[in-house]
Amino acid sequence: MKSIHSNDMEVFAYQRALCFIVAPDSYAETHRAELSTLLTDRAPGHQASWFGRNSTPSSTSFLFFILKPNSGDLCGIKVGIFEEGTRCLAFTVEITTCGSNWQGLDCPSTGGELWDIRTDAGRGNDTFRLPSPVACSAVRITPRVVIGHCSLRVDLLVKPSSRMLLPVSAFRQKFCAYERGFAVPFAPDHHNFHHRAELCMLSLQKVTDSSQAWCAREAQPVAATYLQFTLKQPLLVHSILTKGRGDADQWVMDYTVEVTCGGSPWQTLQSPTGTDAFQGNTDRDTLVTNHLVAPVLCDAVRLRPLHAQGHCSMRADIVVKSPT
Repeated sequence: MKSIHSNDMEVFAYQRALCFIVAPDSYAETHRAELSTLLTDRAPGHQASWFGRNSTPSSTSFLFFILKPNSGDLCGIKVGIFEEGTRCLAFTVEITTCGSNWQGLDCPSTGGELWDIRTDAGRGNDTFRLPSPVACSAVRITPRVVIGHCSLRVDLLVKPSSRMLLPVSAFRQKFCAYERGFAVPFAPDHHNFHHRAELCMLSLQKVTDSSQAWCAREAQPVAATYLQFTLKQPLLVHSILTKGRGDADQWVMDYTVEVTCGGSPWQTLQSPTGTDAFQGNTDRDTLVTNHLVAPVLCDAVRLRPLHAQGHCSMRADIVVKSPT
């Protein structure tokens, strides 16, 4: 099979649609993660850069690049400057491969964990090239030193590899798909930008002025209310993990689970009790694990809340593993 960028050139991963980009901590919809790409021109009423919620970096202030399986290997990171008085001066980089633990990547120019882009180049771009390409499935870039406001324009440089899909044998251990950069959350129904799907990450700390969960528009679920996880390639889903909203007494009491693979019709799964309804939460912080009756091979999962306490809000992830 021929690679979709089969020449030997390095390309921008986000510009070439080879990755998804997520930032749970964003100042506003006009400063969201998708605006971080280097080639974005300023749209009316929008920034040409991602801005964190706070002016200073925090543990929640990161850009999360979720690479597609056929995107190639990471060979560098290119950083741009949008405004002289608002820029990132240094950041750290973490990578994960096949659901492994996040691992820090040292700066190729200094050998230290801090990637320092302090320069007199004004609005010029700084490119960090790795000594050799690195295979990974997701990259997390966290600003550490900024002036003006925590903001970043950045893209990944990737190079074609002979691997089209990551082999299923690589996923021998179970892992949380969203937490480890192998699934993208989506919800068509959210209360507003500061209650969106990206905020459903189980381990995410409280983001200033945002909910510590995904929150639907309506207090009780309606037909359009669901939280979807799209996997980068088909894997076996073993269980569903849920929590309530971390900063308020709101949670989903029960929900249904739907799956699809390769564009097949959505299929509703039965819970271990023999009904369609899976047991949800009874408080904001207790982790509830629902094991499926049998692992299911799929590339997308939808959680449809049925009843909610206070307001339809949840944190969630799916536990996946190789089919082998």
